Amino acid sequence: MLKPGTDKTTTALVMPVEPKTSEIAEELKRPMAQEILDWGTFDIGVMRAPNTGPRHHNHMFIKISPKFATPPAIILGLTSLEAGRGGNVRIATTVQDVHKRIFGAHIRSRDNTTLYRAGCTWLAVPSGHPHFQVGSFGTSEDPAWDSKKHVTHREIVFLHPYEAPPKVIIWLNELDFANDRNERIMAFATDVTSGGFTAHINSWGDTTLHRAKISWLAYPAGYPGICGGTVLPEEGTCGVVEFEKKFAKPPTAVLVGLNKLESDKQKRCSFNIITEAVSEVGMGIRVEVFGDTILHSAGVSYLAIE
Repeated sequence: MLKPGTDKTTTALVMPVEPKTSEIAEELKRPMAQEILDWGTFDIGVMRAPNTGPRHHNHMFIKISPKFATPPAIILGLTSLEAGRGGNVRIATTVQDVHKRIFGAHIRSRDNTTLYRAGCTWLAVPSGHPHFQVGSFGTSEDPAWDSKKHVTHREIVFLHPYEAPPKVIIWLNELDFANDRNERIMAFATDVTSGGFTAHINSWGDTTLHRAKISWLAYPAGYPGICGGTVLPEEGTCGVVEFEKKFAKPPTAVLVGLNKLESDKQKRCSFNIITEAVSEVGMGIRVEVFGDTILHSAGVSYLAIE
């Protein structure tokens, strides 16, 4: 990936430079994040009729805010999952038929997977927006990928370069593990510059990862009305988040998505991400499980929107 250019001009003395009036005015003109974005969640419980058992294809239509002049770009992040033991752990979340005011949300499994529960965060962004840029990357896009390979990555280049390295949020939205090994996966970004970053999808140990996919969001650091980050609890599956900046009041919304999972093969694979005690300065995040699941660790990426 090409690194941002550097200024080779040298001077004997560098004096502090006050921001230009035009720069201050431009910053004040930036609309708040909530004026640009739309968001929500969906889950199998809403997609399935009452007293309906597990099925492979679950879908529903979701209404979008009228703020978009053209169909937006939509990214997804897994928030919950419960797959029965005995089959592979397979889940894929996708959107289809995206229009200005509506889109189709889908949660799929296949073959021998029994999917009892699943949920997802969605975030809609104006297509081609210079500040909020989104995309995706999957292991299937790596020509050298196979289930015995534990590491893959992709160099992402922003369509609109930033003035400084932006914040990058990564969510997992598709998983496919063999059922005779522990489920282990971690997705993250490195080498973030104003022009792009490197997206990683890794597993380890004896895990057999057939397939995985991520969504990513990039936005300017310090953008008004939004902050985000990653929680990788040092102990187990809960942690405390301190926002990088204090909001004037508790955020209107906190969006979360899975970025790490380590679950034991002896029991069913499950997780459910919960945010608690959200205030203007931070919150708590827990990752709970269903039934007999043994969850060794989990990680979460979050977006707090004022």
